[in-house]
Amino acid sequence: MSSNSGDTIIRLSFANTTNRDQFYPVRVEIGDDFFLLEKIGSDGSGARSIQKYIFLDNREFEFFKEHSAGSGIEAVALEPLITEAKATPEAPSIGLGMRLAIVILQKYGAGQPGASIEVPNYFPLDMADYLRSKGIVLNVTKPFRPERQLKNDAEIAAIEASIKKTQHAYRKIEDILRASKIEAKDGANVLVYQGKILTSEFLKKEVDKVLVEHGMSNVAGIIISCGKDASIAHHPGAGAIRAGETIICDLFPVSTETGYFADMTRTYVKGKPSEKAQQMYDAVLEAQEAALEFAKPGAKIADMHELCCEMFRVRGFHVGDRGFTHSTGHGLGLDLHESPNVSSSSTAAFEVGHVVTVEPGLYYPEHGGVRIEDVIAITKDGSRNLTEYPKVFIIE
Repeated sequence: MSSNSGDTIIRLSFANTTNRDQFYPVRVEIGDDFFLLEKIGSDGSGARSIQKYIFLDNREFEFFKEHSAGSGIEAVALEPLITEAKATPEAPSIGLGMRLAIVILQKYGAGQPGASIEVPNYFPLDMADYLRSKGIVLNVTKPFRPERQLKNDAEIAAIEASIKKTQHAYRKIEDILRASKIEAKDGANVLVYQGKILTSEFLKKEVDKVLVEHGMSNVAGIIISCGKDASIAHHPGAGAIRAGETIICDLFPVSTETGYFADMTRTYVKGKPSEKAQQMYDAVLEAQEAALEFAKPGAKIADMHELCCEMFRVRGFHVGDRGFTHSTGHGLGLDLHESPNVSSSSTAAFEVGHVVTVEPGLYYPEHGGVRIEDVIAITKDGSRNLTEYPKVFIIE
C-alpha cells in the first residue's frame, strides 16, 4: 500500500506504446516515451476510483485528445511542466526526463521524501535511481497490468477476428501444397510448384502477401519448417519442402487495426508420412483435443500441461529434453506471449476471460516435428475455440 495520503496508490510508467502495457490504457499509438500517472483510491463510498493522466507535448497532445474518447485519461500539456523542470536547481548531468518525473510527482502528491509509488520492471534505471536519491520509495510491480490477463468481449472478438484473417494464409499454403508435384531431384523427393522447387522462403513470401491483404502484419516472423528443421520447435525453416516429411506452419501476425495477435499452427505432409510421423500426429491431436476439453473456469492451468505430458508418455513419447519440449500454451492478446503460461510452473487456475493457446507438439530429428495450435477463450461454461479451422495432416 502506498505511503501517500490516505489509501491512494500512485503508479507511474514511462515508455512508448510499443510497450503494450503502456498501450493498454491509452489505445492510441504514441512513438515517443511519455509519462502515464494513475491515482488509485476510493470515492468515499468504498468503491474503487482511478484517475489517469497522460503527459504529452504539442506534437501528440491534440491528436490524443481527438482519438481518446472514452479512455478516461486526462491529457496534460507538457510544455509548462518542462519550463518548471528546467528551472529546478539540479546538476547539468540530471536529464530533463528525470526532472520532469519529480515535477509531475510533486503536482500529484507523491514527490516528497518517503512517498511511495508503484513502477513497472521496465521503468528506466537512471530515472529510478534519481527518484530514490530524492527519498521516493519505488515498489516495482510485475505484472504491472495484471488486468490484461482477463479479456473482455471486445478483446476476444478482436483476437478471433485476427485468427480468422490469418486462416486465409493457411488456405493459400494448402492450395500451393495441393498444386505441387512430387519429383525426385538430387536424391530427394521434393515438391515442385509452377516448375520450381517449392521452398520455405517462397511459402513465407506468399503468406506475407495474404496477411497484408487482410490487414495483418508479420512483425514477429513466420515458421514454415520441414523435416529435421521442424524437429526444432522455433526453427523458422529454410530450403526445399520435401515429400513425405512433416511441415510445421506456425503463423502469428498482428492486426494493424486493433493491435491484437493471432497465433495458429497446422502440420502437413505432402505425400505419404512415415509410420512414426503419423503416430506423432495422432498423439498430438489426441492430446490437444483432451486439453481443449479440460479447459474451464477453476481448472488448474498446470494440470492441463500435465494432462498432455501424461498422454504422450502413455503413447511411448518423451517429455522434457526431447519429444514434448515446451509448454502447452501461453496467453495471447496485445503481446504474442502473455500471462498466463500453460506450463508445469503455473500456480493459477483458469478464469473467465483468459485467452490462451493450446499447442502440444512432438519433435524428433529423425522423424521431424508435429505441432497443432488453436486459441481458446475461457467462458463461464467452459471454453470456446476461437480458431475453428480444419486439422488436415496429409495433403493429396
